Amino acid sequence: MTSLKGVAQYPDHLLTLRIRNSEALAAFVQGRATRDDVELLVFVSNLVQALIARGFGTQYKDIAASSEAALLRIAQRAVTHKRLAVSGPDLKAMQDLLDLQDAMMDVITIKDMDEAIEY
Repeated sequence: MTSLKGVAQYPDHLLTLRIRNSEALAAFVQGRATRDDVELLVFVSNLVQALIARGFGTQYKDIAASSEAALLRIAQRAVTHKRLAVSGPDLKAMQDLLDLQDAMMDVITIKDMDEAIEY
């Protein structure tokens, strides 16, 4: 019944997740972001949106929408300028997204996460 355990019951995995997310965001701040950093943030955005669609944190739809719009702007700038540039408001939206994901990880189960990934 591992799938019914809360994700928060795996603190080592959560710490690794949070470090990877923070490193991706830091790469944008420092101007050294790569495609992998973008893909990680897109995954986080998709996961958060899937969890919201499944009833978790529905009151935070605006954060999910803002971060999705920020990711689209980042992608558009990458196409136009051939580099991954991010604005201050987009960084804020990404930080809010990561904070929301952190909060969600504290309350969902492994099963919830699996279902969101498959969504």
